[in-house]
Amino acid sequence: MTSPQPDRLETTVDNPLRDEERQRARDELEARLRHRGAALDGAESDSEVLTLANAVDAFERAVMQSGGDLMVDTPESSRPDNPDCVLPQRRADESATEYARRIQDAVERIGRVP
Repeated sequence: MTSPQPDRLETTVDNPLRDEERQRARDELEARLRHRGAALDGAESDSEVLTLANAVDAFERAVMQSGGDLMVDTPESSRPDNPDCVLPQRRADESATEYARRIQDAVERIGRVP
């Protein structure tokens, strides 16, 4: 009888502590995303949540490097200083992957602005 491979073992054996850590990290990322104005629909995988968090972080870095103000250029602002520095809003029919790609496109646009 052969023993299961290590990565296969982790996926087949319940590990409540690992599940709790994963869920805690996911909850934290989701809260940060919502606080920053990124919409989540609850159907995102762990990987998609992480991809979105990375895209939003890159967007915020680009805004700051371009001289934008994250306190003024928010999705809730009726008069942002620079609309290009407002995090794009997720469309109702947009997957998390498509949304992250659109945020990354906005990062690239901000980086090209003189």
